[in-house]
Amino acid sequence: MDYDLRKLQSIILYIAKEIKRVCDKNGIDYTMIGGTLIGAVRHKGFIPWDDDMDFVMTRHDYERFLEACKIDLQEQFEVINWRNNSNYGNGFTKIMLKETVAIEEGKENVQYPRCIFVDVFPFDNIPESRLKQLYQKWTTYFCIRMIQQKEGSTREYDSVKKKVAYSILKCLSHGFSTDFLIRVCEKEMSRYKNCITNQMTSMTGYYGYEKEKIERCLFQEYIELPFEDTTFKAIKEYDLYLSQVFGNYMELPPVEKRRSHGLVYVDFGSY
Repeated sequence: MDYDLRKLQSIILYIAKEIKRVCDKNGIDYTMIGGTLIGAVRHKGFIPWDDDMDFVMTRHDYERFLEACKIDLQEQFEVINWRNNSNYGNGFTKIMLKETVAIEEGKENVQYPRCIFVDVFPFDNIPESRLKQLYQKWTTYFCIRMIQQKEGSTREYDSVKKKVAYSILKCLSHGFSTDFLIRVCEKEMSRYKNCITNQMTSMTGYYGYEKEKIERCLFQEYIELPFEDTTFKAIKEYDLYLSQVFGNYMELPPVEKRRSHGLVYVDFGSY
């Protein structure tokens, strides 16, 4: 790492404050998630070695947020998702700070803006039927992986099995247009958005469909948690989510597992 991590964190925080401002102005609920939420609870700010921030919204609030950004997001920021840039291969949104650069490992050759960012993920309703869950899980999984193959992402595989699987997906991806795969994926992710279901999950996140299953009722109450020099929202029962995904999240991981998300190049521009 040949950049100032603390400076990077301060710029990421600047972006996060803009997301908060837009949400507060429009009455949109959100919650910190993953390492961002652990950082808030354990460190009252960034995990010392972390280099990103993540927020989650229910599908309803996620759609409202994207609409609000069209009007209220300040001009130095930019919204990137696969709806406005078909070269982008993820089913979540990045809020980027223009005139900066942040290139993620494996994203050196992609054809969309790569600025310092904060990720915003939708959480979607999932059906009660296990069979329907499996259909939703694998449909969205394969669509996203094929879209990422078209995006131009490269990655190292830790097993021959994964290498073969991704090679097959790369071949299959040539048979479908990116727009078709995006339509199929979005339709399946939001299929149950108007249904009253017991659970939700992230189909686009880092930890997977099964691990991030959470009771839908947990997205009804929010609290503010300190984070650096400000506060951000979190679901009130954050301990249930963090314990489910991370186990004993208050215990620091061993030094060899304290890894960032792998930025290979950062340029702060004029900031």
